[in-house]
Amino acid sequence: MSPDRTRVLVAIAFQILIASALQADEPTTQLWATGISPASAVTFDRQGTAFVSNYRRNGTIGRILPNGTASIWCDLNKIAMGQSDSRPTSIAIDTEGRLVVADAGNGRLLRIDREKNVTVLVDRFDGLAFEQIQAVALRPRLGQLAGADIAFSATTQRTGKELETSLFAFDLRTATVRQLPFELKGPVSATFSPDGKTLVVIESSQNQVWKYNWDQEGEFKLLAKLGGNGNPLDAKPLGICPSNQLGSVFVAMGHRQEVIELHLESGQTLRTIPFFGQHGVACAVFGKSLYVVVQEKEAVFRLPLSQ
Repeated sequence: MSPDRTRVLVAIAFQILIASALQADEPTTQLWATGISPASAVTFDRQGTAFVSNYRRNGTIGRILPNGTASIWCDLNKIAMGQSDSRPTSIAIDTEGRLVVADAGNGRLLRIDREKNVTVLVDRFDGLAFEQIQAVALRPRLGQLAGADIAFSATTQRTGKELETSLFAFDLRTATVRQLPFELKGPVSATFSPDGKTLVVIESSQNQVWKYNWDQEGEFKLLAKLGGNGNPLDAKPLGICPSNQLGSVFVAMGHRQEVIELHLESGQTLRTIPFFGQHGVACAVFGKSLYVVVQEKEAVFRLPLSQ
């Protein structure tokens, strides 16, 4: 065999070896739960039990045990004090295992304990009822998902039929509501950084991600502009959650069919995770896996994460 042919075969073998290694390291998306319709949100408690909004039908909260057993945990239309148009769009869990739910259909922020007792935390501001509440984020304090603050987005009516979506904060200690200095131009998702110092907000219709220093109570700063190619629908960021690394968040990019990891200081994309032609609308991290709610599949998919 000639030296040139030997070099070619060695090069080909090396390329095959590299490709095989890369393929072995590539994470595989796994179907984890189905029946999420209309798809909305997923969150986890400390034991690894997941709660999903709109499980099997609109207005419900579903529960998925660590062993994979899934069922409807509660129906807000039956337990939420006579209201019949409940649409839970966002959910979070505090350290006592209670769910905090954004009920968009009735413009209320609810808290539900494990016995399924419902408390209305917020339903109005300055004497006016909220039209909708779309998103909720609990502020971590000392590493615990509890604390005295909840951030949420809500739509209010100012004059006539003019609607406006803004961000609000609810103080659990004083049961008071204040409006944050930011008005939105599109649906929003929100999360806190793990240290509770930074609120990160998605402005979907503008393809923008904003951050806010919670302790300093200054102005919102643009973290990242995610649109491109001159098409306002190119990106459509929809869901957001803290990553499994400090200082970054995951953003589900609905129209790009991928999940990206954003650095909280620079706004740079640290990595891009293709989601195989599926549109993620919400996400959560538990353990070493990323969970993404996919609207058209009415399902939650799990993606193992490398450390």
